[in-house]
Amino acid sequence: MKTCTKCGQEKSASEFWKTNSKCKECRRIDSRERMKEFRQTDDYRAWLDKSRDRRNALKAKYRIQSGCKTRKQITEEHTKRVLEAEKKRADREYFNWCFIGPPKPSGAMNGADYRRWKYRNNQHYRNYHLDKRRRNVETVTTSYAREQLGIKDAPAELVEAKRLFILIKRQIKECTQ
Repeated sequence: MKTCTKCGQEKSASEFWKTNSKCKECRRIDSRERMKEFRQTDDYRAWLDKSRDRRNALKAKYRIQSGCKTRKQITEEHTKRVLEAEKKRADREYFNWCFIGPPKPSGAMNGADYRRWKYRNNQHYRNYHLDKRRRNVETVTTSYAREQLGIKDAPAELVEAKRLFILIKRQIKECTQ
């Protein structure tokens, strides 16, 4: 049994450090008070600033050794994810503008007027429909044949006959050239 010089209590030897006459609890209290006072000084702030870079370098070294990512890698990946998210958002907005267009003013335009307005004012929308029209004409779809007939509700047999007539006419034109 040993007696602490600070609190005066008699404690077992395991409650003391080998080379000290204060018990572990009293030493802990003294250390906390001393560090609390030291953290208020300018010396501590200077040491903190001086050692920050060294500590960061050590942390990076230990991260690499343990297989973890460095701060630089983490920030690069974060930046990359943010840029990808911004690009996706911009692409989504661009797609909406190209194929959906700005919001239609309620009551100002009906569907047909809005599509006409969009065709005149949106180059991508216009190009998409021009390409679609070109494909329809080249392959002679039923909608193109129906349009060439000029009859709104033409029977299917008549539309198919017109489509075949257009194809035959094109083949004759190719042979004569």
